[in-house]
Amino acid sequence: MTGLQGGTSITDLHLATGLLPDLTVRSAGRPQRGPWPLLVNTVITTIVLGAAFLLRRRTCP
Repeated sequence: MTGLQGGTSITDLHLATGLLPDLTVRSAGRPQRGPWPLLVNTVITTIVLGAAFLLRRRTCP
């Protein structure tokens, strides 16, 4: 049997340290989400506010 079910465990950790000197770290910056999330958020907000307005109008005299 292999894997954790067979009673084996990880005893050593090996890293590719030869790649680390050439490693460059960059800032991620803001995510580029495109036009859809803003449009979807606007539609959902309009629906929720409209429903809240109608419910408030119906329950409050």
